[in-house]
Amino acid sequence: PDEYVEMLTADLIAEAGLPDPVHQFSIQRRDGKMAYFDLAYPEPVGIETEGKIHLEEEVNRNDHQRRNQLLIGGWWVLHFTYFEVTRQPEMVVRVIREAIAERSPLTTGI
Repeated sequence: PDEYVEMLTADLIAEAGLPDPVHQFSIQRRDGKMAYFDLAYPEPVGIETEGKIHLEEEVNRNDHQRRNQLLIGGWWVLHFTYFEVTRQPEMVVRVIREAIAERSPLTTGI
């Protein structure tokens, strides 16, 4: 389930010594609809963890529309699959660390 991948990702972030993200962060998109990130930083960097449900055509189409609206609104949206979180954890941590650093140039020690 998606919640399990989200929990594993949060654990990776904590183990890497990165700042704690906000869980289930909500934001109003430019089109007026609400969006929820699995995890997010105020830099603004959103993290989405994707289980099998995101392979379904309608869910995937909605994901793309949502992502486009969030990008227009200034958010970087990172996506990680179960495979990436469980088999490539170093890559997941590296990408999150780089995104936070890139979006927040005054951040130090990350």
